[in-house]
Amino acid sequence: MKPDEFKCLALSLMKEISNYKNRMEEGAYRTIIDRYYYFYFLYSRECLKELNVKVSNDPKAHNDIIKGLTNLLNNKHPSIINELKALRGSRNNASYDLNIKISSDDAQLYICQINKIISYIKDEL
Repeated sequence: MKPDEFKCLALSLMKEISNYKNRMEEGAYRTIIDRYYYFYFLYSRECLKELNVKVSNDPKAHNDIIKGLTNLLNNKHPSIINELKALRGSRNNASYDLNIKISSDDAQLYICQINKIISYIKDEL
């Protein structure tokens, strides 16, 4: 499986969101954020592994990716560590915190933020 499958799933769901109005709309936005995070996570993990950066195969992998990408991108993007931590925090909010309202704007912003990080990674490879 390729990480892009999660990206395609999230984007497809974003296009079809009008079918969920007033029933599962917020759940769909939460799912979009979650799946787009996993696209970023898997894509980043594979890139770091290609660069011989150790990424664990347990929940610590999330922090390994933040550390690895910070080392890779920090020279050109000094605020990268904050951006990466914010991505994970937003994904955790979408997945676990039902008291936070998640909207279309939140999902679209999240997709843009991840696309920016992916472009940073591609520029370094």
